[in-house]
Amino acid sequence: MGHQSAQGRDMSETVTVIIPTFNRPTLVQEAIESVLAQAGRARFDIIVVDDGSTPDTEAALRRFRDHIRYVRQDNAGLNSARNHGLRLAQGEFIALLDDDDVWLPFKTEVQLTALKHFPSAGFVHSNFHIWKPDSGVRTPDGLRTWFPRPYEWTELYEHSETIWTQPDSQAGIQRTQFPVHFGDTYFWALFAPMVLPSTAIFRRSVLEDGFTFPEVNSTGDWEFFARLSKRYGGVFLPDETTLNRSHEDQFRLTRVESSIRMRRRVEMIRGLWRRDPEFVASHAAVLDRTEAECLRKLARRLLSKGESAAARQAMTELRLLGNEVARYDDILLSALSKLPFSGGLARAAGRLVGLVGKR
Repeated sequence: MGHQSAQGRDMSETVTVIIPTFNRPTLVQEAIESVLAQAGRARFDIIVVDDGSTPDTEAALRRFRDHIRYVRQDNAGLNSARNHGLRLAQGEFIALLDDDDVWLPFKTEVQLTALKHFPSAGFVHSNFHIWKPDSGVRTPDGLRTWFPRPYEWTELYEHSETIWTQPDSQAGIQRTQFPVHFGDTYFWALFAPMVLPSTAIFRRSVLEDGFTFPEVNSTGDWEFFARLSKRYGGVFLPDETTLNRSHEDQFRLTRVESSIRMRRRVEMIRGLWRRDPEFVASHAAVLDRTEAECLRKLARRLLSKGESAAARQAMTELRLLGNEVARYDDILLSALSKLPFSGGLARAAGRLVGLVGKR
């Protein structure tokens, strides 16, 4: 579908923007428009990866044919589509944008300034608004809603500085100074995802180390940025630069059943932090506690669904951790998982275990 306008130029000053999309012909247009509306000097190489959508998507994107590179693949999932885009990327910098999110006009100008201020950093990301477009509500500080407890930014990052940029009232840049933080959040990512992909820009040079998004499950971006942070460190901008659409359409990953999401998190813990001897040596106790709590939540959810055998398996895995001290709710959960519960009785048993675990 046409040629992107940055092709044929010096791509060293270009931001390649990867937008995966699947059956969101209206929303993806809004995402593209937010890139084209960016203030500043950056050039954009926009790659839209259609992950096997119906023909409506390609038809909707024809009006952007002079501004994007459109590629299509058989449906393989979000992270597969992102990796497809990575293979085609040419710019010095790579940005991610989900098809249902929108950038604010000053995003790339301020973030590139921050990234250039920290030449050793592998990526930059920011806070975001939780956006309900139907009501026009934008809730700030969306990143904190992901964390298990309130954190100060200075607790998560080793260095804090101020960067300066040019004011631009049309782009919404009303001031010249922005606080930023730099550091490695690999440890903190054990407890929660630290990066909303739509807020992130990273250097294409980091891909030379073989960085791609794991495609086996929906935690791929969580793992990608944890690994990237450990290797290079990242810059964080506390200002919100992105609108993260709050909705529950049929394609949203958060619609994946909670026990599946929790099992995937356990697999990520084992595949990343458990395989890091240095991390295990320094943080064995906290690693055991975190994995144990995931297994408890998994077992409770499985029990509430009447899946007693799978709940027993989760409790067996918990006991095999060894260093984790058994709790009253562990004993109760193990006992209940051995009974043939189903339906409402199973859900009641799951709630009972949850109440005991909060004592």
